[in-house]
Amino acid sequence: MFEALGNAIRQEQEKLKRIQSWIREFYKLIEKKDLLPQPFTEGHLVHEIPTTMSDITHVAGIDGGIVSEAMTGFDLALYRAVSAVFTGIGKEVKAEYIPHFDPEPQIFFSPSLPSRQEFNRICTLMRLYAEYEVAKLTIERSKVAVIFIDGKVSPLSSDFSKESQSRLIIQAERDVKRIYNELIQVAFDKKVLLCGVVKDSRSREVTKALGSVIPNLTKSEGWDLEFMKMWPYHLGDLQDAVFADTILQQGQRTSWVELSKPSWMERDDIFLQTTLIKILSSDEPLRLEVLSETDADYVDGSKRIALAALNILTNHGMPLALPTVILEADERTKLSSAHLDEIIDQISLTLGIPREQLRKRRHFHSSLSNL
Repeated sequence: MFEALGNAIRQEQEKLKRIQSWIREFYKLIEKKDLLPQPFTEGHLVHEIPTTMSDITHVAGIDGGIVSEAMTGFDLALYRAVSAVFTGIGKEVKAEYIPHFDPEPQIFFSPSLPSRQEFNRICTLMRLYAEYEVAKLTIERSKVAVIFIDGKVSPLSSDFSKESQSRLIIQAERDVKRIYNELIQVAFDKKVLLCGVVKDSRSREVTKALGSVIPNLTKSEGWDLEFMKMWPYHLGDLQDAVFADTILQQGQRTSWVELSKPSWMERDDIFLQTTLIKILSSDEPLRLEVLSETDADYVDGSKRIALAALNILTNHGMPLALPTVILEADERTKLSSAHLDEIIDQISLTLGIPREQLRKRRHFHSSLSNL
């Protein structure tokens, strides 16, 4: 069995080497030309990341945490979100926390949902709502230029289900869309750049964008057409992280790529972009997403601030490519089974029911902390 597994892994490794070799040669060809068309917003594929920024600039990192358990006859969850606001980046960093350093978790209670899948979905939606609400509060209370959200800059399409018949989930989806549209409005009013920092991404946004422009690119002179015939094989299913890890050196990023706007976003002047960033040689590239106003004059400067802040705050001595402003927010939002046990004990005392009877499966404890 292990021999067969070893052979399979060896074949995949050899395939990866061939793909990476092709990508390096492709990069040499494309970097000779300043011609990357839409959806790329810059002519060259690779750019340097800024290394300095004003130390008076306010930058915030936002994360949320949740812990949950399916009880006997009801579902229970605790959740919260925190914004860590940093100033003095590059010198003596000072931090403030919104709403608080250690906010009380909010409690979700409901008669048992039809399935574990629906319970997980409502937990995700509550966490997202808490994060976007705190992001909005941060803009209202602090003079931030950039907000980093842990994960995508906006909800995933899979966070919204067209199949759910649960009124609770339908309302939660509406609430998330509403608070996010309110967040966009206040961010545009205050000229704040919304960013999503995606770690361990399996996206194909950049490789798909390349695949969409290569056929037209190769119609111009100076291309080895025989060599370029192999692009569907090498780029067709390639993840962005592998592509970026092959061509980027530490301190570099890819060209910005324009993304499509979800239909539920209310404003028409929304511009979504993404770039892949290699900050640490010891870890995979990050994917940075930004949401801004179309053609607003502050956006380019705010993007430079975001890139510089990521560069500075990720060089923290740990082999983990996440900025300390998000790591700090993550630390403040962590919830554990101990938090849930405390609430269950209070319910048990109030109702006069032993906690063992409240728990559906005493041997099993489900945690969705820090999704």
